[in-house]
Amino acid sequence: MYELEESDFTTVLPLFKEVHLDFVIQSVVKGNQPARIWVDDHNPQTAFMWNKGSYYYLVGDEKNHEFNRGVKTLVTTTIAPEAVDNFSIFKVHYTEGWEQKIHHIIERPLVKRDRYLYTLSTPDNTKTDWKSKVPPGSSVEYIDKDLLESGLKNIKYVREEIESMWNSIHDFFCNGFGFCSVFNDVIVSWCTAEFVSDTACGIGIETVKEYQNQGFATVTASAFVEHCTSKNITPFWDSWSSNVASIRVAEKAGFVKAVDFAVYFGSFDDYESHLIHGDHYYRQKKYDKAAAYYEKALTIKESGRLYYETACTYALAGKKDKALNKLKKAVQEGADRDIMKNDDRLTGLHNTEEWQGLIG
Repeated sequence: MYELEESDFTTVLPLFKEVHLDFVIQSVVKGNQPARIWVDDHNPQTAFMWNKGSYYYLVGDEKNHEFNRGVKTLVTTTIAPEAVDNFSIFKVHYTEGWEQKIHHIIERPLVKRDRYLYTLSTPDNTKTDWKSKVPPGSSVEYIDKDLLESGLKNIKYVREEIESMWNSIHDFFCNGFGFCSVFNDVIVSWCTAEFVSDTACGIGIETVKEYQNQGFATVTASAFVEHCTSKNITPFWDSWSSNVASIRVAEKAGFVKAVDFAVYFGSFDDYESHLIHGDHYYRQKKYDKAAAYYEKALTIKESGRLYYETACTYALAGKKDKALNKLKKAVQEGADRDIMKNDDRLTGLHNTEEWQGLIG
């Protein structure tokens, strides 16, 4: 196993054959996405790619045992120590055949999660007249140097998003683009290009929680799509299959689902790993298992928020005593009683004396 020079990245293009991987490797080859690639041979049949952040890719022939052992050593000795300090949470993307190998290569607890990839319904999509739908009092702005140097609230989060996916802010200005919605001098939603090549790009989109479900994300994404089509760039939108809000925005902006795929999700940090597994079982409504992982996380780091979520999980599992115990600790940490009163997950506790005492 050896590491490729950037000038030789094109040799692995045939290994990234799935559509959700192809636009990623095209961006890496273009030099717009930082990455390191290791291969088995000068005529690669197997490759491992790390984007120097939280994305790992295993592609090609999964039966190369010597290569697999090399990747395992690389992850253990080189990547994991750096990741713990910088990008401890990671996603493992892979081609067919790797599923039974991943757990042996990355020796961390992993959960398998489904993702959807969306593309535009038509190449010259003009589905929405987004300018007429901009929420009153707000504006959609192109992200340029002046904007990033402005004093707008939340600008640091936009910078962090860009820096996590590009070699530098300068590279983003030269080869990327993005839009944001601004309301009362606050950036409330932003949409930035990632994995950019000559003909395609991915999408990074975020909306501040208190401004969600108000149309900001849809108009921001629509402005982004309009820019893509004007430059003959095909945008790709990928999302967790469970992220209904993201999927809804994608569809409103003119996207349709192109493919389903799965990734493995984990962390090199034990606390985060327990939360990932707890959330995984919570989504599956396996509340007992979810609570067990939240309990493990609490032994590492206590927080009022986690006490509260553990209480809700126990309540959904029908474990009233455990739910009330955790809820008491959440209240001691400053949990909002008004939120508690209106949280449907806690309805099963309302007929207990302890509940009446907690909500005071």
